[in-house]
Amino acid sequence: MSRTTGAIDAESIEVKRKLDEISSASSELSSDIRVLEGQIANAEGSTTHFDSNFDMTSSDDGTSTIQGMKSLLDDMKGKLDGMNEMSEMTSLRLQMTMDRRSKFISTLSQLMKKISSDQDMLAQNTK
Repeated sequence: MSRTTGAIDAESIEVKRKLDEISSASSELSSDIRVLEGQIANAEGSTTHFDSNFDMTSSDDGTSTIQGMKSLLDDMKGKLDGMNEMSEMTSLRLQMTMDRRSKFISTLSQLMKKISSDQDMLAQNTK
């Protein structure tokens, strides 16, 4: 089944949009991971309460907060790895779509050249 170049272009745009969304979310998650790593380092050096964007409850000795933060950090790193893998797959999908588009345009160009040469030949034969 042949697909038009417009459909291929639309698919390319959609894949690019998804790739941009993944990249943006990945950047935000990386930033959150850095903040959380800093908070863990601060918490390990001190058992005093600190402000956090993450919902952590503190205990008298601070160990449950640190453990909770480390658990959250591991979860966030896992999500980031998953997003990076998804980004790689989306990039590959975009490349494959662009390759299909290129082949489609090349085939169309060859077909148009053949039609043109056939028309020229017919015009010469009618003279």
